[in-house]
Amino acid sequence: MIAAEAFAPTEAFSTGSDRAEPSDRTLLAAGLSLLRRHETVAAKRLLLYGCRLAPASADAWHALGLALVRNGEFGDAEAAFAEAERLGCSTVELALARVNAAVRAGTADAELDRLAVRSLADPFDAVALTARGVLLSRLGRGAEGIDLLEAAVALAPSEVGPAIELANALMHTDRTREAEASLARAIALAPRQWMLRNNRAVILMRSQRFEEARDELQALITANGEEPGLLCNLSNVLNALGEQDAGVSTARRATELVPDMHLAWRSLLNALAYRSGVDGATMRQTAERASECILR
Repeated sequence: MIAAEAFAPTEAFSTGSDRAEPSDRTLLAAGLSLLRRHETVAAKRLLLYGCRLAPASADAWHALGLALVRNGEFGDAEAAFAEAERLGCSTVELALARVNAAVRAGTADAELDRLAVRSLADPFDAVALTARGVLLSRLGRGAEGIDLLEAAVALAPSEVGPAIELANALMHTDRTREAEASLARAIALAPRQWMLRNNRAVILMRSQRFEEARDELQALITANGEEPGLLCNLSNVLNALGEQDAGVSTARRATELVPDMHLAWRSLLNALAYRSGVDGATMRQTAERASECILR
């Protein structure tokens, strides 16, 4: 059960006889702002109070669930997401948040059974099919999961959520052409989600279409800035194209941006391995740095 000891506003929102009580929308916005700043305890406290003020607000319960996940309270998070669904919110985002909470709370099998019952009640429920597909994939039943995700996309071809999750699932298989086609569909539906284009670049790399992958990644970096993950992928592409110096400098830039990022150091290690004149001490130091990041 969700604890009720925090059903009170934080000091910043404390009320008195001379001050109006904040609205539930104000508390929701403030709680989400705190979450974005990684102030999870304060966010949880505000959002709990918001749910008390507006117990029929699905948005408030959804936001509370997100705060509880960040706070490591996965069972309570699942309960909050369940309440949001009970109040009538039926979105892929919420369903996947509940799936994630269930997996981390150790109740994945029960959630899978619940979703199966929901699908039986409404076989055309694309949200339930999407959630089941993702959950099956996370439980190691990828082929079954993809089948359900394909059905969800067929039922809701204009919806972004199912298209993205199908593309993500196919990314983890050897079905490269299908993954590329699914990514193209998802990008058309959500052109501003740059991670989809990053994933397309990964597929292009797997298909040894390195020039296309390089152009895609460079365009993304120009549009979105130096995201470390993009830099790591670009470094790998540059190495494949024989541009070792550029590969090393690109990976090194990723380590400068996020010094504790394992992927950045691993990309640098890979780039150094292809560059002539790199001594063993440099390779060893880079490998040790990558190992340290894993342990943190």
